[in-house]
Amino acid sequence: VEAECLRSFSFNYYTNKMNKGSLARFVLQGIEGQDAKKGMERIAKEIKEDLIRENIDVENLCVCLPAGTGTSAFYLRQFLECPVVCTPCISNKAYLLQQFNSFSSKGEFFPLILESKKNYSFGKLYIDFFELYKQMKTKVNIEFDLLYDMKMLTALKENLHELPKTILYLHCGGQEGNASMLARYQRKFS
Repeated sequence: VEAECLRSFSFNYYTNKMNKGSLARFVLQGIEGQDAKKGMERIAKEIKEDLIRENIDVENLCVCLPAGTGTSAFYLRQFLECPVVCTPCISNKAYLLQQFNSFSSKGEFFPLILESKKNYSFGKLYIDFFELYKQMKTKVNIEFDLLYDMKMLTALKENLHELPKTILYLHCGGQEGNASMLARYQRKFS
């Protein structure tokens, strides 16, 4: 109820503050935003084109991405023929299922929810996340996000035997927060 009141207040406040000709736009967050569905449809189309171009067999493929509210994973699953796998990074499996059910209509498919064996609290520092981050940066030279990606990559690593042979990992950005997270990690573990 509190979140709903805050959301309503914010929407009304900013809508009233904007000038008629303003380019500013209030975009709802998470599963409420219909723009997310259009965006994920476009990404699904690009993924399909890439799979054809690279001659990747969809039968042995899953698309993996970390989940906050699960919006991206939910919509992406509606537009792809292969499994979409996500890991709850802010909450847990029950929360993601609640989100999917609140938005679902008949005939929609849900992403598979893959949890890590260990329970990780959002935003808390874990040495295994820090070590995995450094390992990925060195081995594949890709900057992954320390909050979402590390939990997803950990869950993938623990559950590889349950997944199709080919994994397409959707890198969702989020590195802006790495500077402050790295400083926290270095203070705690260096």
